[in-house]
Amino acid sequence: MLVLNAGSSSVKVATFDAQDRPLQSGAVTEIGPKARLRLGAVDQVLDLPDHKSAIAAILAALDRPVADLGACAHRIVHGGAELRET
Repeated sequence: MLVLNAGSSSVKVATFDAQDRPLQSGAVTEIGPKARLRLGAVDQVLDLPDHKSAIAAILAALDRPVADLGACAHRIVHGGAELRET
């Protein structure tokens, strides 16, 4: 399973096996021209201008192909009744 948690300037990631044991975790922080990708043995500064490119970099750096993943989850936080517009 792949779990993503996108924040305003970062994307955190974790993968788990079929028994929910953690396999790999990391993040892209400071999304932009000097984003930092840390995942397993990977620790790189990259130009990742947006969340889409950050997620693509994460998927490319995973230890196993995305096709081997059985499920994907994304954490979503709702701002409540007061936050209906951006």
